[in-house]
Amino acid sequence: MSWSAKVSPERSVSAGRDAAREAADRAENVHRHRAALVVADHSTSVTDCRELLVMLGLSGRVPSTAAPERLP
Repeated sequence: MSWSAKVSPERSVSAGRDAAREAADRAENVHRHRAALVVADHSTSVTDCRELLVMLGLSGRVPSTAAPERLP
């Protein structure tokens, strides 16, 4: 017994587009992670690292005008 369902062109295009978007998101996350590691490796202090990550948009934090918090 064989099953031969037809897939609409819209559905297959949509599925391909979704897969491509997911692959692009994964690749972007890898690049952002590597960039953050490079910044951390070349930073002179925790504050320097934090400021650079925020400037580059790699921290997920919104820059603020408040003084940086102290780490224990």
